[in-house]
Amino acid sequence: MKAVLQNNPGNRETLFIGDAQKPSVKDNEVLVRVKATALNRMDIIQREGRYPLPDDASSILGVDMAGVVEDFGSSVTNWKKGDEVFGLLQGGGYAEYTNIAEGLLWRKPSHLSFEEAAAL
Repeated sequence: MKAVLQNNPGNRETLFIGDAQKPSVKDNEVLVRVKATALNRMDIIQREGRYPLPDDASSILGVDMAGVVEDFGSSVTNWKKGDEVFGLLQGGGYAEYTNIAEGLLWRKPSHLSFEEAAAL
C-alpha cells in the first residue's frame, strides 16, 4: 500500500510517499480503507521527533482519519464491511489502510464528507 513515510525526524521535507505493508487486524481491531486524513498538531510534533510513539503504535504518521471498513477481527461486533467511519489513531492515518481498535471508531454522519469527518 502507499503511505506517507519518514526515515528520520525533521521538517516536512523529510516526508515522502512510499510503499508500506498493509496492516493486519487483531481480534478487537477494524481495518479501514482511508478516504481522508487531517493534519493534527500531534503529527507535526511526532514528525519532528519530539513526541515518542507508544511501543504498539504505527510508525506511519496520522492520528485522524475517516474511511470505510474493509475487514475486522473475530471479536468485533459493532462494524461490518462498507460502514463509513472516522476515528482517532495512535498513528497510521497517512496511508491507504489503517487498523484501529473497535472502540475508537465512530460512525460517519451521512451529512458529513470524509474530509469533514477526518477533521473532527
